[in-house]
Formats: sequence, C-alpha cells, structure tokens
Amino acid sequence: MSQTRIQDYGSAANASSIKGLLKSILPMSGILYGNEFTVVRSSAIQVAPGACLTAEGVIILENEYKEISIPDLSIPGNYTIYYSHEDDMISGGVPAILTADSGFLTEVPGTVLGYIGYDGILLTQDQVTQPPPLKIGYKQNKIDSNWVFPTKNTVIMTKNTGGAIISVTDAYELVNDKYEMFIRIKNNSDPFDVNRIGYLTLSFPFKVFEEPFALLQLIAGVSEGSFITLRFADSTGNLVTFEIPPSQIFTSSLSLREFYFPKVTTTQTPNTICYAHVDLQLGVGSEVKLQAIGLSPYNVPI
Repeated sequence: MSQTRIQDYGSAANASSIKGLLKSILPMSGILYGNEFTVVRSSAIQVAPGACLTAEGVIILENEYKEISIPDLSIPGNYTIYYSHEDDMISGGVPAILTADSGFLTEVPGTVLGYIGYDGILLTQDQVTQPPPLKIGYKQNKIDSNWVFPTKNTVIMTKNTGGAIISVTDAYELVNDKYEMFIRIKNNSDPFDVNRIGYLTLSFPFKVFEEPFALLQLIAGVSEGSFITLRFADSTGNLVTFEIPPSQIFTSSLSLREFYFPKVTTTQTPNTICYAHVDLQLGVGSEVKLQAIGLSPYNVPI
C-alpha cells in the first residue's frame, strides 16, 4: 500500500483533481450548508441559498432563493426534492435542476435536499424533513453517550443460587437541595444466615450504531460491604471485564465513573444489540444505588 500526500505550492488546480479530492474527503452526496425548506404557499416550497455536493464531487452553489411546486396535491403523497445534475467535463459544467419526484428516494442523479410527507389536506411546514449537513470525521464525545435510567421494572436481573434476600426498589433522596432518583439494591438477609452474601447481575441492552462503543459511564453509589464489577458483551457475546482502579472505587454517594475499553478487542456490528452488565456483591445490610448507565464511541481519555 502506497502513501499519497496532497500539498499545494501555488500550482494550478484542474476540475477533475478538485472533484477527486472532494470525493475522498466527503464520499457521500448531501447538503454542505443552507438549502433550508420553507412552505411559502399552499403548493410551493422555497429553498434558501446554500451549497451541496453530488456523488461525483461537484459542488452546487446557489445564491438565490428558489421555489418549486409539489406536482400533485389532490391526494396524500410522499415527495423527494433534489438537485438533478449530470456531470460533464465541459467548461462551467451543466446546470443543476431543482426537481420534485414522487416517493422517498435514496438515490438520485444529483443531491437530495429533503422530503415532503403530504397529508392530502394542506401543505404545512411540519411535513418537511431534511437530512443534516455533511460533516467530516464527526465523533461522539462523552456528553453524547447513550444513557439508560433504570427502574426496578426496566432492567434484566439475574440472581445467583445463593439464596440471599435481595430487594430492588425505586428510590429518591434529597442531596444538596436536589432530589436524586435511582434504584436501590439491598441485601436484607439475616446476618446469621450462611447464605448472607448476595450476588446480582443487572443487564442493560444497547443498540450498536455506526461507530463501536469504547466508553462505559456509570452513576452509582456503593455502601461499605458492597462491590461492583462491570462487563461489556459485544455483538457475538464476547465479554470484556473492566478493571476498576483504586481511584475509581465507588463511594456511598452517587458519583460518575468512566471506563474505557479498546474497540479492536470487540466485535460490534451495526444494528445489533450489545449488553452492559453490572455485577453486584452485597454483604448483609449493604446496598448499591444505581442512577444511570451509558455507552459512547468516544475513546480519548480526556
């Protein structure tokens, strides 16, 4: 495999090389900026000035407001509005035509600007849907984690055969003038019972999107005599166990802890389900508070 470095020391660029660069940076067609839809009449959509990119790497710049009519408003129907364009290696290229076709189309000879789901009564703004602008290398950050806020009826729980009396209840308490909600898992066993140590696993399903998960976040509190172990099960069931360093040991008050794991050691297929497992060990009378659990593709430890 060879390496290519692209640099410019004042040499002239030609149309074909610019299109090739754009296709390598933004391989999909779509809106770059602008092109917002506004319903301006009972049968017309106004398209704001903006820029979009075709699959061939051609940028369409429009600096005027355009209008396009919906072809048939006599009955309900779905429509796709797009710039129709045929790439041609001639000076200045050929014009892009603002077009409306029936149906929700995913592939067009140009660039899709948006969709209209007409109800057959009146064309309104809430029937308009547009894709987000194209982005280069966007990655989720910690704030964008997919979070689950458990209640006692929304978690998958597996108890061992030890026989400890474990309760799971919805709870809240006042902390610094703010009510905090969580589930409380407590070992209510008799201290003289030989099976007084309690073990419980809470499992939380997450859907895998385009980027694999690499960060697990947990808001929890652990009383003395209780311990937490965290595991991640990928799309194939392969398990990753998190080593919790001393600085990350949970305290009795609710606090956020973050645990990274390498993406390359897991198989995470888009549109499949993976699981985050919270394994609890509870001594008699001890408890764990669990407020939230989240997964994110973010993998930079800062």
